[in-house]
Amino acid sequence: MSDTRSNAVRAAMRHAHFAEHDPTGASARRIAQIFGPTRRLIPVSLGYLLFLILIVVSTNFLLDLRARQLISEQAGRYSVAWAEFVGAGLKNHRTILSGDSIDPADIEFLRAALHVRDIFRFKLFDETGRLLLDSRDLGRPNPLRRRADHSDTARWALTLNEAVATISTDHDDPSRPAVYVETYVPLIIDGMPIGVAEVYIDQVDATQSIESNFLELGLVTGAAMAVALLFPTGWLFVLLRRLDRQNERLTHHKRRAEEAERIKADFIARMSHDLRTPLNSIIGFTDLMRTIPEIAASPEKCREYASLIHRSGHNMLALVNDILELSAIESGKRARVPVPIDLATALADCAKELRPMADRKNVALTIAIDPDCAAPIMDDQSFNRALGNLLSNAVKFSPAGESIEIHATPADDRVSIAVRDHGPGIRPALLQTITDPFTQGEQDPFVARNGVGLGLSIVKALLEENQGELRIENATGGSGTIATIILPSALDA
Repeated sequence: MSDTRSNAVRAAMRHAHFAEHDPTGASARRIAQIFGPTRRLIPVSLGYLLFLILIVVSTNFLLDLRARQLISEQAGRYSVAWAEFVGAGLKNHRTILSGDSIDPADIEFLRAALHVRDIFRFKLFDETGRLLLDSRDLGRPNPLRRRADHSDTARWALTLNEAVATISTDHDDPSRPAVYVETYVPLIIDGMPIGVAEVYIDQVDATQSIESNFLELGLVTGAAMAVALLFPTGWLFVLLRRLDRQNERLTHHKRRAEEAERIKADFIARMSHDLRTPLNSIIGFTDLMRTIPEIAASPEKCREYASLIHRSGHNMLALVNDILELSAIESGKRARVPVPIDLATALADCAKELRPMADRKNVALTIAIDPDCAAPIMDDQSFNRALGNLLSNAVKFSPAGESIEIHATPADDRVSIAVRDHGPGIRPALLQTITDPFTQGEQDPFVARNGVGLGLSIVKALLEENQGELRIENATGGSGTIATIILPSALDA
């Protein structure tokens, strides 16, 4: 019975340990710990992603502008060289510019100039921008134009006295390349501008080459930016994880402090009753023996009162011893030596110890051990205490005339010892917390049954110290409770 009146301090610590290792709560906290920073990181990550996309798009746009500029500059230089070549090669350029006639030799020269690499068409304009010759007309008898087609761009290039190039794409005209440059180049002969040449240059190969180089540059730049942005993102994620863990620890410590405060209040309320009752008995009987001469002179009364005083003192000493012993367990000063337990002997000894209590209620104790059951491994004192607590509870809650069955069986290389009673059972609402400290059917310490509700929490603590576990459930198909001890077996040792 003393086991059910054991140390509230140790029980409070075990309660905090049980709450910390609650599977449902631990899983929820673990999920929150993993996804908490991720959830808060989503807006920041989206911002980084949008920023990265903006940089990539902007970089691509700038690289495209630079590529077009390089293509135009390259085509402009090439067109200038071509115009100088044509200006130097024409024999009768004045007759062409006048629009009167063109020498056959100049026609052949212009045809040859049309076959210069990448040039697929050209036009010639006079100083006013009037179109004089289109290379597509070189096959006609008189290729010079007679109509007054003017080009403002040609006149502008002559005014600037420099090449004016524009990139064009025409995917609908099969006679033209996908990418080409139109360049208006002033024709300078003997240092004097005499007209303008519009030169069409195929830039497909040049465009592909430049775009390929710029694409490679863009990919390298984008990758470098992505890596550069991932570092702060990763650092922020790690920081949020650390903050979450710190917050989890603070919340856990706060919860433990609040729980410790609650347990402290329960401890004071319950233990004050358990300590005050024997103390009142001791003080009351000693006062009677000290102040009433008739009692002091009666040997029979003195022996009776002395016996009651001795019993009360013994109960208080047992409670104090439990507190000291379990405190030593918590501090690691209690030696624990796991050994193979002789089940037949250990179960018989526990049943023998509880036999007087069971006989007073006419409760039968039966023991059944499976022949294939190996010896469990546990500290022998802890085993006797844990099993004794379970049997004591079973006897206490069993109606008169019922029975208690103890059944030991193998359980997946472990040993299962079930204690089945036929009492009222445990309310379903209490099954999840029945091993918590101070848990009883009655919450008021002055109307609850004997004990302060530490018996099952002590059993669970002892089993966990020996790598075992405690399972409690209501019996199916009838009344009663089944408390099961599961321990490592000698086969695993």
